[in-house]
Amino acid sequence: MMPNIISQARHYIYRKDPYLGMAIQHISILPNDNIDTAATDGEIIYYSPSFIASLELTDVIFLLLHELLHIVLEHIERRKDRNHTLFNIAADIVVNGILIRNGMIPSSKLGQIVTGCQYQIHDNQTVESIYDQLPFSSQIAIANHNLWSISKNLKHSRIDFKQSPILRDVNLCEVKTHVNYRQLLMPYIELEDYDYSYNRYKEYVKPYLLPSFRKEVEVLSNIWVLIDVSGSMKSRQINQMMGQLKDLIHQYSKVNIYLSYFSLDVSKPVLLQDINDLEFLSKRTSSKLGTDFHVIFKKTNDFFKEKPKAALIFTDGYAPFPTVIETEKIQTFWMMSTRIQSPIGKTIYIGDR
Repeated sequence: MMPNIISQARHYIYRKDPYLGMAIQHISILPNDNIDTAATDGEIIYYSPSFIASLELTDVIFLLLHELLHIVLEHIERRKDRNHTLFNIAADIVVNGILIRNGMIPSSKLGQIVTGCQYQIHDNQTVESIYDQLPFSSQIAIANHNLWSISKNLKHSRIDFKQSPILRDVNLCEVKTHVNYRQLLMPYIELEDYDYSYNRYKEYVKPYLLPSFRKEVEVLSNIWVLIDVSGSMKSRQINQMMGQLKDLIHQYSKVNIYLSYFSLDVSKPVLLQDINDLEFLSKRTSSKLGTDFHVIFKKTNDFFKEKPKAALIFTDGYAPFPTVIETEKIQTFWMMSTRIQSPIGKTIYIGDR
């Protein structure tokens, strides 16, 4: 028989977020004396009876949601052949970040909670993005993920993330294809002196924010990002591209990049310095016109006194490509949502149509 405190926790989850509440109703929650805390294999949530008995209701809620989010975000499937320890840390950073942002603060009874601030990483990113930013030597204590290796096909009910109060702001757009922008754009990174950071740098000083000296930070500057909003682009593709751009911003300490939309014309570049700028600009993505790549390079001199170091063009590729002469020595990355190959520049596939 399920302990009363677990039933209370499930009821609370349903009231706080009916969509996650419905998902957890389709998942069995079973005792397991062979684990220390809790775990999941992608279908079932297991818990240690003695550990659960030691917790207050708020911690049981946090624990169940932690395991549930691993399931609904498909972290087990998405790990693939990546380093297990690093990916488990990245997955915990994602899940714990979501819960903490929603006001669920675990007590010390749950042990050390892995968070992005321990690595100076924004936690509202995809698990793949966080994985790429973790130092390979990371060995912090994490939740029990040993059961992940025997995961079966997920059978839980799919939920509408946009309707979930807890998950509606979670960055999920790049789930299928992830780009390591730090590696891709390494030649265009500048180092900038930066005196202090107020990130938590030691667990034992929590909850205080103490300054720590940092000599320099990586800055991505003078990059032109263009998003295709022509009639051939479906809203799903544009949303995926906006998600990729959000992912790019999160991978750097600081950005000074320019954003334009294009179809048969190109919008005036707008300086993009943080994620809040992107949220505002993303409301302008609509067009019923065709696509013209040539106009991008024709207007470069009109828009910029100093040419961009590189241009990232997010598109489906359905238009004649420019010539090498037209690109005027601007390094061009074609971020393709289809399998079309550009004859110039470098083609990066970000998803299949």
